[in-house]
Amino acid sequence: MGLLLVVMVTAASMQDTTGGRLLMDAVGVGFPSVVKAWVDSGYKRSVIERGAEYNIDVEVVSKLEGQKGFKPLPKRWAVERTFGWLALHRRLVRDMRRSRIVPNP
Repeated sequence: MGLLLVVMVTAASMQDTTGGRLLMDAVGVGFPSVVKAWVDSGYKRSVIERGAEYNIDVEVVSKLEGQKGFKPLPKRWAVERTFGWLALHRRLVRDMRRSRIVPNP
């Protein structure tokens, strides 16, 4: 269904694999009924092994061979859709690069 179970914000200096292992710990402990997770190709074998410790089958979903540009991938589109829904609510959108403070006249 694409519902968020765990949200983790990390420093930009943290590797995807390190964050992925922490995420598997959070999901495995908080949601023991989860048995499948789809991740992108930024995650390495250690995330798959950490998921297996919690009986979570972690599947890497890669781009289709020869794919150029953006194309929604099966299984990962639910996450992209959820981010789109969140962006529709202005209180959740904080893009400080675009926002400007305009003084009242």
